[in-house]
Amino acid sequence: MILFITIFGLLSGLRAPSVGTDTENYARIFLSIGNHGLDFSILNSKYPIYWLYNYILYHISDNVQILIFINAIMIISIMGYSMYRLASDFFLSSLLYITLYFYFNSMNLSRQFISMGLIVLAVTFLFKKKTKSFWILFLVAVLVHNIAIVSFPLYFLFKTRWNNIKIGLFLLFTMVISVSYNQIINLFIKIFPQYNLYTQNIEGIETLSSQSNGRLMYVYILYLVLAIIGFVYIVYTNYKIEKEFIFFEICVLFSSSMGLLLAQDILINRVLMYYLIFTVFFIPLIIEKISDTLFQSRINTFLSRILLKNGMFFITLIPMTVQLMGNISNVNPYIFFGG
Repeated sequence: MILFITIFGLLSGLRAPSVGTDTENYARIFLSIGNHGLDFSILNSKYPIYWLYNYILYHISDNVQILIFINAIMIISIMGYSMYRLASDFFLSSLLYITLYFYFNSMNLSRQFISMGLIVLAVTFLFKKKTKSFWILFLVAVLVHNIAIVSFPLYFLFKTRWNNIKIGLFLLFTMVISVSYNQIINLFIKIFPQYNLYTQNIEGIETLSSQSNGRLMYVYILYLVLAIIGFVYIVYTNYKIEKEFIFFEICVLFSSSMGLLLAQDILINRVLMYYLIFTVFFIPLIIEKISDTLFQSRINTFLSRILLKNGMFFITLIPMTVQLMGNISNVNPYIFFGG
């Protein structure tokens, strides 16, 4: 875990402001917060914890590199620790965090990934039945990034006793949300008007109407196939399986089906990240469950796990390469700060 945090934390933290689509925007916000009084920042912000955090950093150093560096270390540390707590195979989960492009997106969506990390950390407490800690971290995540409010249902997804009927109703609910997407977005924009820019064609900004996310269709198909396999396995066990596994299954099933229906919209893709992040835990688990079911001997189970895990790693290298070649999140060319 320490090696993972060190290597990838430094790689992200030592990048120039030009690496990551929104990095320069975060730098401007950082300088703006520092140039105003603390009272102004807190009273006029919809994400006061993030403003206070920026204000403190600015008064340590007004160099924007401190923000880039601390953001990177914070994100990779929270994610790394959460993977250590939640993952059945930390090594594979950490690789999937990179190959499924979460790591590269974190260089673009730093504030969102801080809040996502807090939500994933909150789930570690939820699994340990520490409800109060879960809701405290949830609130902090929302005060860092408003969009984290979409993770509110996670608590209920974990607490629900799932069966075929409930999952069927849940998928029907997903379809209704997809059909009513425009109305939901309009309501969301009324509550959080700062996200209106993602529905407009504004020069230099990736928006719902200007960015095509067709490449993501292939990734969502992969997720959905895995979710279907997971669902078949759950039915095979007659739901006599860990609640944690079913929780990951529901998150992947919801986000992959919703993503396939609305993959062209950048805002919905950002929302779904709060659920898609759990694929890094779900994939190693489903591989282990399948291996344990298909093979009885320990040797065959061990070998099948190695083959399937390596195969999944190489499969996920393909969409990662495609997205890097398409310069998604503007991480190419990578430049060290000062370069």
